[in-house]
Amino acid sequence: MLTLTAPSLLMSKFHRPAPPSRAIARPGLLARLHAGLAANHPLTLIAAPAGYGKTTLAAQWIAQLNRTVVWLSLDDADDDPVRFCTYLVAALQRVHPAIGVDLLPVLRAGHLPRRNYADH
Repeated sequence: MLTLTAPSLLMSKFHRPAPPSRAIARPGLLARLHAGLAANHPLTLIAAPAGYGKTTLAAQWIAQLNRTVVWLSLDDADDDPVRFCTYLVAALQRVHPAIGVDLLPVLRAGHLPRRNYADH
């Protein structure tokens, strides 16, 4: 089975940070994140301006979870669909290696297929 564990990927992007030992407790926000999981929401988005503690909050939350978590750190260079999808698939494959296997040849080609919206 092919996977995206290519040496060109930055493995540090997949390492979740440890919650800081002296971080401010935010029980209300953590409760909201836990409530989203309890409600089986398929996606949780933590959005705030730079410096508001998004990464710290996520690290605190993940440290409390008793489940498998995938972490992917993004930066400005990941604002490219092929690069983003490549890293997303690689992150997911760390938990389930079969995820995205059919997408690998497309990503390795360096472009995503165009969709003809007139046909749909």
